[in-house]
Amino acid sequence: MKRRNLLITVLAVAAAAITAFFTWSIQPTTRSQTPIQTETLTQPRYQKKKIVNISELQPGSYIVFNWPTETERYHVNILIRGREGEGMGRRADLYAYNLICTHLQCQARYDENTGMLICPCHGSIFDPSDDAKVVKGPASKSLAKILVEEDDKGDIYAVDIVGEPGKGR
Repeated sequence: MKRRNLLITVLAVAAAAITAFFTWSIQPTTRSQTPIQTETLTQPRYQKKKIVNISELQPGSYIVFNWPTETERYHVNILIRGREGEGMGRRADLYAYNLICTHLQCQARYDENTGMLICPCHGSIFDPSDDAKVVKGPASKSLAKILVEEDDKGDIYAVDIVGEPGKGR
């Protein structure tokens, strides 16, 4: 009889604890609750970095730069100045991408003859004029895009990343 009373008591206490937990954790929402302030959601993720002045980057040329860190191997990027009207910046002629292949994280290279980004490890090819989409695999995802801004003096800055560098497969 003692075991049965002990078991009933333990089960009753457990049921009461579970009921109390769920009752406490489920709180009704009311109209008087203050919404989240947008200022807390719009803080920049990365420190803005000057890459180059547009006068130093002729059409058809490119520059490789590290950002948002100088030493992380996944933060090697490229800024390409292409044809006007197709990219970012004041003339819409800039393309910027992270160079780490989304297949197995090798560093892609820019081929000036084809205008493509090519991974030397397994041959993936990405088209910078089309959001660095995969032209040829084995990679299955586009390269991460680096968002850039150009100021009144022609200085070009890296400001954000769309996608995750080196992530894929």
